[in-house]
Amino acid sequence: MNDNIIRTIRRRISNYLRIRRLFRQWRELRIGSVPLPVQPGRLLLIACDPWSVFGSRGDDAMIRVVAQRFPQDEIFVITASDSAARAVEARGWTALNVWAGREPLRNVIRAAEEIRPERCVILGADVMDGYYAPEVSLILLASADLLRRRHIATTLLGFSFNAVPSSAVLRGIRCASADFRFNLRDRNSQERFDRLTGRRSCLTADTAFLLQPETGFPEYDEVLRWKRKSANPILAFNYHPMLSRNLSDAAIDKQIRLLAVLLEKILEEHTWNILLIAHDFRERIGDNRCLGPLYECLSRRFPERVFHMSAPLSAGELKGVVKEADALITARMHLGIAALSQGIPAAGFGYQGKFNGLLAHFQLPETCLFPIPSDDNTEEIRRGIGNFLEQIPTLKEKVRENLPGVLQLAERNFDFQ
Repeated sequence: MNDNIIRTIRRRISNYLRIRRLFRQWRELRIGSVPLPVQPGRLLLIACDPWSVFGSRGDDAMIRVVAQRFPQDEIFVITASDSAARAVEARGWTALNVWAGREPLRNVIRAAEEIRPERCVILGADVMDGYYAPEVSLILLASADLLRRRHIATTLLGFSFNAVPSSAVLRGIRCASADFRFNLRDRNSQERFDRLTGRRSCLTADTAFLLQPETGFPEYDEVLRWKRKSANPILAFNYHPMLSRNLSDAAIDKQIRLLAVLLEKILEEHTWNILLIAHDFRERIGDNRCLGPLYECLSRRFPERVFHMSAPLSAGELKGVVKEADALITARMHLGIAALSQGIPAAGFGYQGKFNGLLAHFQLPETCLFPIPSDDNTEEIRRGIGNFLEQIPTLKEKVRENLPGVLQLAERNFDFQ
């Protein structure tokens, strides 16, 4: 038996034991749940990535909406690392660095019992189906269930649900209270959730739709200056190295080369300029891993028609920059939300069936979804992008017609249980 097989077996056994321990904690903490006397004006926030909290600008967008909604509240945030705690404290909030050790769920509930918040907001986002880490999904779900049982007003923000969820997560969903409110952030996810879990759900839209854009900062002014040099419309473009699991550096570099050739053809055949815009700035998996080399390739032939916004902007600042584009093609769903929430048509590189649901909110066609670039599909993608750009006026009208209803769905996330 080789070392890789041994490591795989050990990892699976370790994961199994952690999940089993989590369910045991959940059962024990459920016993004797009693109402907690709350401290008015206190809000507990549990992010879906407690190791960075704001590392994903999608998470940052949702968190900023929560802070905008409750501006007078004292905010407490569960964290899992010293760096995340420092980031939380830098915003003037209180970090509860308790997501660690063998009993993270018990630690989270104990912290909540100590601060006794008036309300709790838990980010569901794209982690609740267990695709990334079933253990994290279960801690978020169990925390929401246990805090509700203690009569703390709680909401699990709208989340996506893929077609092959973790079996542990499915079991956890069935363990939640019979009246637990599951917020699904698109119709496709809702249909999958209802069918696979046997539980009823509420249709919402992503909380990030409610984020206010920010303008007037130096990087925004840079984009404006570049934009004013040409009368061409602007296509914002985003890509990142996480669309496929466990890609090697060589495989990522190959995708970049394919994209460079593809976008060069778009620049040759159309009058659009391209704004490369990063949306995630985490090490190794951040967007600039792809966008930096892509800019180097494109700027050799089209130095005036390509701009790379590489700075680590906040979610609100990114939304302000996107507002200056006329269309967007993105591999980050929350960047798509930043565009669509401002009436800007968006297309995406599909993954886990999640872009489909976002487009369905606006009745946008499946032709607005592109496959992950490979040797045999770049011509298909080129034609798809060309078709997308030609339809922008029609797509823009569709987005604006449907936007008011989508914003109403996003508001449902704040119907606390």
